[in-house]
Amino acid sequence: KVPTYTVDLGLSFEEYLSKSLTRKTRKNFRQYLNRIKKIGNHEFLFLQNDEALSLWRKFLDAEADGWKGQNGSALKNLKKPRLFFRELAELASRNNAFHLSALRIGGEYAAFAVGFSQGGVYHGVKCGYLQKYAALSPFNTLLVKLVEHLTTEHPELKLFNMFPNDYGYKHRYAEPEHCCSTHVVFNATLRGRLAYAGYSCKMRSLPWMRRWRETLPARLAAELNKNTGKIRNFGKKKTADQD
Repeated sequence: KVPTYTVDLGLSFEEYLSKSLTRKTRKNFRQYLNRIKKIGNHEFLFLQNDEALSLWRKFLDAEADGWKGQNGSALKNLKKPRLFFRELAELASRNNAFHLSALRIGGEYAAFAVGFSQGGVYHGVKCGYLQKYAALSPFNTLLVKLVEHLTTEHPELKLFNMFPNDYGYKHRYAEPEHCCSTHVVFNATLRGRLAYAGYSCKMRSLPWMRRWRETLPARLAAELNKNTGKIRNFGKKKTADQD
């Protein structure tokens, strides 16, 4: 199990702003929101299921527009992950659990947040925004508005799970107060079986590696003391020979 970034949706939105966000983060949110409002024509959308699926292609385009598209990690550039997340979205939609949030500026979709709900938890799985709107911090602004939407419109949801890995922003909007388990699914191919074998060996070695790391400081200290003693003795012997 590893720590995962979460937001307590049991709080009111006002409590979230005052207790979970720093003064600087609150100030930045309000400043970016005011900049967006000054543009005039803007809208925050919170869609579910079939209505949310209708914007799936728009989301893929926005995600690929930024750094993910540049380094090739966007879903639009990866066939199998793209198909996996599309099927996940369709499955969640059939179970009334698929969510897609968007910020539209001047008729153009500037940012997206994609997730699904299960067992009282909203899981935020993907996000993206258009680079041309980066100066407005569109996704971070959408993220805070999403928390507002979930706390006011979805009382059945108690927790917002952002998953592990900070990516330089999650610590400003959530706390790593809960843990999650990781499950890895491999393809039923030769490459998938080889990857599974390597992953299994790695997982089996982890307990040994943890014990090795835990005892490393003591072993290093013992070796250092041992070598220090040898140096001291060597120095004394050399002085005696000279005399």
